[in-house]
Amino acid sequence: MRKNYISAMLITTVLFLLSGCSALQINTPSLAKDTTIKTLVVLDRPHTLLDYRLYYALTQSTQRQKLGLKFKLHMANPFLAKSIDMPLKMREQQLSMYADINASVKTLLKIKESKPEALSMSSALFEYIKNNPKSNLSSAHIVASELMKDFNLMIIEPTGTTALHPLYYDKKLISVNGYGANVLDLLDSTYQLMLIDHALKNNIPVIGMCHGAQVGYAYAGGDLEKYFDVEAEAKNLAGNKHMIMARENPYGSGVEVWNLENYIMTRLWNDHTTSFENIKYPIAPYMKKALNISDNKDIFINKEFAQSLAMKLPVPKGVESYTMHPLSSLNENMSTVITDFNSLPSEDSYVTQESTKNFLDVFKDKLQVVDFFKYKTLYATQYHPQYVYNDYDTSLIFDFYTQMIKENYKKFN
Repeated sequence: MRKNYISAMLITTVLFLLSGCSALQINTPSLAKDTTIKTLVVLDRPHTLLDYRLYYALTQSTQRQKLGLKFKLHMANPFLAKSIDMPLKMREQQLSMYADINASVKTLLKIKESKPEALSMSSALFEYIKNNPKSNLSSAHIVASELMKDFNLMIIEPTGTTALHPLYYDKKLISVNGYGANVLDLLDSTYQLMLIDHALKNNIPVIGMCHGAQVGYAYAGGDLEKYFDVEAEAKNLAGNKHMIMARENPYGSGVEVWNLENYIMTRLWNDHTTSFENIKYPIAPYMKKALNISDNKDIFINKEFAQSLAMKLPVPKGVESYTMHPLSSLNENMSTVITDFNSLPSEDSYVTQESTKNFLDVFKDKLQVVDFFKYKTLYATQYHPQYVYNDYDTSLIFDFYTQMIKENYKKFN
């Protein structure tokens, strides 16, 4: 089943764009005393405004629960800081961090080259900063601390351009370029890791979605890997070979279609922006328990994916809870893969024997992959709940987030 979300949220989009400001107020029904949550939203590199669907999801969940919260959102993007309407101090902080990290590219490569094999690159980065207090990286880290101390929440958005740089997950890579990433991705990843470091050390909640989850997983010391054979995928793309697989959803929502083209995605192969598959899976037990929902009650969400990196098992030390990606150990569940293509709905007629074979040939089907985890005050989903907020009970994810944010504020402020 496929949906188009553009018209459904058109009004929300218009209202958001008309706001035209970098600090956006999300108002809830007035209670005895409203609480303002100052929020730093880390944007994708080309963007100057946050995703309107995130705005919609936060607004709806906050108002429906009458939590008495106001979210004051500020955008963070050092690459376009001069183009974003923000306080002068914030602009100077982001530009300063960018300059210091940009001056440290060779240093980052040396850190990777000399670090012990057992130490993650993110841990090696902060170990270097600790031991070299006069370095440019240390200077950027100090500015990150100054920036984060003004906020009660950080959100790292999904991205379409920015990638977690493989220097932080490929154990052998010691280069600025690799897997399609470049020096800008290295600057971006380092910048975001520094913000996460200060947020978690100061009990500030961090919500990471897709790219944000991957950066958080790298920070925690987790292993990541490309979902697919990059060379084989490139060869198929060059030959205009589609890599599309259909399988039966185990929770009764019918056929789910997975497309591989630079990303593993649950989206129409020729429309990656507006048409999403309906991928029905249970909500994370951790969220269910936090929302005081009975174990006997079935709660389902739409896990909407578009990703190229897999957050692999084992989970890092300190992770309190996690759930597994629907395609984990696909080779052990091949019976779910549809081979009777005449049985497919007409809307999925583009799935063929050839496209299925191409998908399975390229997909690394032995990976054990995480799609949600909690680490300290970081809550991260590989999927995009804000895109499919109204499907099943997906909105409960944002009910969980907003309740968690309020409880955290009351505890630490």
